[in-house]
Amino acid sequence: MWQLEHDTYLERLHGHLQFDEVIVGSNVRDKQGRRLGEDAHAKGWADRVGIDTTVMDANWVGHGRGGGPRRNARMLRSLHFLCTDTWPYPGLVLAFPGGDGTDDLCRQASACHVRVLRYPEYPPEWTGKAA
Repeated sequence: MWQLEHDTYLERLHGHLQFDEVIVGSNVRDKQGRRLGEDAHAKGWADRVGIDTTVMDANWVGHGRGGGPRRNARMLRSLHFLCTDTWPYPGLVLAFPGGDGTDDLCRQASACHVRVLRYPEYPPEWTGKAA
């Protein structure tokens, strides 16, 4: 069920915004090769529809608990470099339900004036257009 609902959400956003690249914080899989977690599923969706992806794993060994926030900052710096003046948003963070790491990314993004959408939100200016 997750995949269908989230894929539909990503498809709708992509239909309006035309993502150039999707940056995710991990691509974890279980022993059978199935994707685990929101980031890995988002990467799978992007791969299926032909959007370039970048995986930025946290360095938990080198940075301990600070690895996640450092990775989040790195993701936002990469997003800044990828954005162009012709794209309608100066980057966009899509936040699926998560924990402290997701909340940290959203806080950092807001502080950098990067738009944050929390699933299942759509941009408010789309009222009546997202369906």
